[in-house]
Amino acid sequence: MAKANEDKLKATAAEYLTNGFQKVKALQAAGYSTNYSEHTGLKLFDNDRLKVIIAQMQAKTRLNSEITAEYVLNGIKAIADNNETSAQEKLRAFELLGKKLALWIEKVQERRITEYVPISVADEAQLLQRRQVRCEQITTISDGIDGMVSVMPELVGGMNS
Repeated sequence: MAKANEDKLKATAAEYLTNGFQKVKALQAAGYSTNYSEHTGLKLFDNDRLKVIIAQMQAKTRLNSEITAEYVLNGIKAIADNNETSAQEKLRAFELLGKKLALWIEKVQERRITEYVPISVADEAQLLQRRQVRCEQITTISDGIDGMVSVMPELVGGMNS
Protein backbone atom coordinates (compact mmCIF):
# COMPACT_ATOMS: atom_id res chain seq x y z
CA MET A 1 0.00 0.00 0.00
CA ALA A 2 1.33 3.40 -0.91
CA LYS A 3 2.47 5.61 1.96
CA ALA A 4 0.10 8.41 0.88
CA ASN A 5 -2.86 6.03 0.98
CA GLU A 6 -1.79 4.66 4.38
CA ASP A 7 -1.48 8.22 5.72
CA LYS A 8 -4.96 9.05 4.45
CA LEU A 9 -6.36 5.93 6.13
CA LYS A 10 -4.70 6.93 9.40
CA ALA A 11 -6.08 10.47 9.11
CA THR A 12 -9.55 9.07 8.40
CA ALA A 13 -9.34 6.74 11.41
CA ALA A 14 -8.13 9.52 13.72
CA GLU A 15 -10.91 11.88 12.62
CA TYR A 16 -13.50 9.11 12.91
CA LEU A 17 -12.49 8.45 16.52
CA THR A 18 -12.35 12.10 17.53
CA ASN A 19 -15.59 13.29 15.91
CA GLY A 20 -17.92 10.78 17.53
CA PHE A 21 -17.82 8.11 14.81
CA GLN A 22 -19.19 10.26 11.99
CA LYS A 23 -17.93 8.64 8.81
CA VAL A 24 -18.67 11.37 6.27
CA LYS A 25 -17.10 14.10 8.40
CA ALA A 26 -14.05 11.90 9.02
CA LEU A 27 -13.55 11.36 5.29
CA GLN A 28 -13.90 15.06 4.54
CA ALA A 29 -11.47 16.04 7.31
CA ALA A 30 -8.98 13.51 5.95
CA GLY A 31 -9.02 15.27 2.59
CA TYR A 32 -11.62 13.40 0.56
CA SER A 33 -14.10 15.40 -1.53
CA THR A 34 -17.64 15.95 -0.30
CA ASN A 35 -19.08 13.91 -3.17
CA TYR A 36 -16.71 10.98 -2.51
CA SER A 37 -17.28 11.21 1.25
CA GLU A 38 -21.04 11.08 0.98
CA HIS A 39 -21.23 8.23 -1.51
CA THR A 40 -18.36 5.95 -2.47
CA GLY A 41 -16.17 6.81 0.51
CA LEU A 42 -18.47 5.14 3.01
CA LYS A 43 -17.39 1.79 1.53
CA LEU A 44 -13.87 2.62 2.74
CA PHE A 45 -15.04 1.73 6.25
CA ASP A 46 -15.42 -1.88 5.06
CA ASN A 47 -11.67 -1.90 4.25
CA ASP A 48 -9.87 -4.37 6.53
CA ARG A 49 -6.80 -2.15 6.83
CA LEU A 50 -8.88 0.81 8.01
CA LYS A 51 -10.63 -1.44 10.54
CA VAL A 52 -7.24 -2.52 11.93
CA ILE A 53 -6.00 1.08 12.16
CA ILE A 54 -9.18 2.13 14.01
CA ALA A 55 -8.88 -0.80 16.43
CA GLN A 56 -5.21 -0.01 17.10
CA MET A 57 -5.98 3.65 17.75
CA GLN A 58 -8.84 2.73 20.09
CA ALA A 59 -6.60 0.35 22.03
CA LYS A 60 -3.88 2.99 22.31
CA THR A 61 -6.41 5.57 23.51
CA ARG A 62 -7.67 3.19 26.17
CA LEU A 63 -4.15 2.50 27.41
CA ASN A 64 -3.15 6.16 27.43
CA SER A 65 -6.29 7.45 29.10
CA GLU A 66 -6.66 4.63 31.61
CA ILE A 67 -10.38 4.74 30.92
CA THR A 68 -11.66 1.21 30.70
CA ALA A 69 -15.05 -0.33 30.26
CA GLU A 70 -14.94 -1.40 33.89
CA TYR A 71 -14.22 2.18 35.00
CA VAL A 72 -17.18 3.53 33.02
CA LEU A 73 -19.57 0.84 34.18
CA ASN A 74 -18.48 1.24 37.81
CA GLY A 75 -18.96 5.00 37.50
CA ILE A 76 -22.45 4.56 36.08
CA LYS A 77 -23.28 2.14 38.91
CA ALA A 78 -22.00 4.61 41.52
CA ILE A 79 -24.07 7.41 39.98
CA ALA A 80 -27.15 5.20 39.83
CA ASP A 81 -26.77 4.51 43.56
CA ASN A 82 -26.23 8.22 44.37
CA ASN A 83 -29.26 10.44 45.04
CA GLU A 84 -27.57 13.78 44.28
CA THR A 85 -29.27 16.19 41.91
CA SER A 86 -26.21 16.54 39.66
CA ALA A 87 -26.22 12.82 38.92
CA GLN A 88 -27.87 13.45 35.56
CA GLU A 89 -24.94 15.61 34.41
CA LYS A 90 -22.41 13.06 35.63
CA LEU A 91 -24.27 10.26 33.90
CA ARG A 92 -24.08 12.20 30.64
CA ALA A 93 -20.30 12.48 31.09
CA PHE A 94 -19.98 8.74 31.55
CA GLU A 95 -22.26 8.17 28.57
CA LEU A 96 -19.90 10.23 26.43
CA LEU A 97 -16.87 8.35 27.75
CA GLY A 98 -18.55 5.06 26.95
CA LYS A 99 -19.42 6.28 23.49
CA LYS A 100 -15.79 7.28 22.97
CA LEU A 101 -14.73 3.74 23.84
CA ALA A 102 -17.49 2.30 21.64
CA LEU A 103 -18.96 0.37 24.56
CA TRP A 104 -22.35 0.64 22.94
CA ILE A 105 -23.61 1.46 19.50
CA GLU A 106 -26.56 3.68 18.79
CA LYS A 107 -28.97 1.94 16.48
CA VAL A 108 -30.80 3.82 13.77
CA GLN A 109 -34.00 2.15 12.70
CA GLU A 110 -35.29 2.55 9.21
CA ARG A 111 -38.94 3.49 9.04
CA ARG A 112 -40.89 2.10 6.16
CA ILE A 113 -43.94 4.03 5.15
CA THR A 114 -46.60 2.25 3.16
CA GLU A 115 -48.91 4.50 1.25
CA TYR A 116 -52.35 3.21 0.43
CA VAL A 117 -53.73 4.55 -2.82
CA PRO A 118 -57.46 4.24 -3.40
CA ILE A 119 -58.37 2.36 -6.57
CA SER A 120 -61.60 2.20 -8.47
CA VAL A 121 -63.97 -0.76 -8.36
CA ALA A 122 -63.11 -1.55 -11.99
CA ASP A 123 -59.37 -1.63 -11.17
CA GLU A 124 -60.00 -3.86 -8.17
CA ALA A 125 -62.10 -6.24 -10.28
CA GLN A 126 -59.33 -6.40 -12.87
CA LEU A 127 -56.73 -7.21 -10.17
CA LEU A 128 -58.94 -9.96 -8.76
CA GLN A 129 -59.43 -11.41 -12.24
CA ARG A 130 -55.64 -11.50 -12.83
CA ARG A 131 -55.12 -13.24 -9.50
CA GLN A 132 -57.78 -15.81 -10.35
CA VAL A 133 -56.13 -16.53 -13.72
CA ARG A 134 -52.74 -16.97 -12.02
CA CYS A 135 -54.25 -19.34 -9.47
CA GLU A 136 -55.80 -21.40 -12.25
CA GLN A 137 -52.45 -21.52 -14.08
CA ILE A 138 -50.68 -22.64 -10.92
CA THR A 139 -53.34 -25.33 -10.31
CA THR A 140 -52.96 -26.60 -13.89
CA ILE A 141 -49.17 -26.78 -13.54
CA SER A 142 -49.49 -28.47 -10.15
CA ASP A 143 -51.94 -31.06 -11.55
CA GLY A 144 -49.52 -31.76 -14.40
CA ILE A 145 -46.65 -32.29 -11.96
CA ASP A 146 -48.80 -34.56 -9.78
CA GLY A 147 -49.67 -36.62 -12.86
CA MET A 148 -45.99 -36.92 -13.79
CA VAL A 149 -45.05 -37.94 -10.25
CA SER A 150 -47.71 -40.65 -10.19
CA VAL A 151 -46.36 -42.12 -13.48
CA MET A 152 -42.71 -41.98 -12.33
CA PRO A 153 -42.73 -45.22 -10.29
CA GLU A 154 -44.08 -47.09 -13.30
CA LEU A 155 -41.40 -45.62 -15.56
CA VAL A 156 -38.62 -46.30 -13.08
CA GLY A 157 -39.93 -49.83 -12.49
CA GLY A 158 -39.98 -50.48 -16.23
CA MET A 159 -36.33 -49.37 -16.49
CA ASN A 160 -35.20 -51.84 -13.85
CA SER A 161 -36.82 -54.80 -15.64
